[in-house]
Amino acid sequence: MQSEPGLTIAFISKHSGHPTSINFEKFGTKYWDDDKYGSSKLGYYFMYYYKKQAVIIHKINKILDTKERPAAMEWEADRQILCLSPVLKRYDWEEWINGIGKGCPYSNDYGSTRTTSWTFSELKSKFSSFNYVKFMETVDIKCEVPILMSKLLNPEVFEDEEVIFERERRLRQEKQDEEDKQVLMKIRERKLRQNIQTLREESIKSIYNKNVELQKQIDSLLAEQDKNKKEIYIILKGERDDKIISEEIKKLYNI
Repeated sequence: MQSEPGLTIAFISKHSGHPTSINFEKFGTKYWDDDKYGSSKLGYYFMYYYKKQAVIIHKINKILDTKERPAAMEWEADRQILCLSPVLKRYDWEEWINGIGKGCPYSNDYGSTRTTSWTFSELKSKFSSFNYVKFMETVDIKCEVPILMSKLLNPEVFEDEEVIFERERRLRQEKQDEEDKQVLMKIRERKLRQNIQTLREESIKSIYNKNVELQKQIDSLLAEQDKNKKEIYIILKGERDDKIISEEIKKLYNI
């Protein structure tokens, strides 16, 4: 008996150094970990919310036990592994939240969110404004149909080539920017090491100045301490008796 239709959503951070972003580049087109409950089923739609830039839709065409984890999946986890179909559809983020994805879980906004799954019944109950049936009709393209024929039969499901090119260009540029950032950091580190003696002297000077300020505070406290010792001696000699009595009278009569 075929299981009830469902949907699994995974979230890719907008930060290139985040594990989800790194692992997406390594193996995200083929595999991903399931949610912590192992809720996903064979045939579920699998959706990446990619950096609030795009929504990438696959189908789950195989599920592996954690012991069968592919070598490409370098992270450690005890969750079942979802094997993904080729991309069925890809939407720009604004196109998604204002179009077919309106009302879908987390389509308004999301922060740091873990992979989550819903059955068709749960989607109907909790996200009634999301038209799941229309969503299925729109994205469920038969992958074995030649691309040219698919365009003739379903022209609306393919994005404009210029849009695809621009999105991929941005992804390449983002990756290149991150690589350039790492190279620049290494260059700057080498330059700093070449100037290490000056940096040592500046560091020592900073500590010396702090010690000078601390000594000023110590001298001030010692002077205050000496003043208090002298006051104690004067009180012991009885030279502050009138003042002490006057202060006590003020306390008694609240004056």
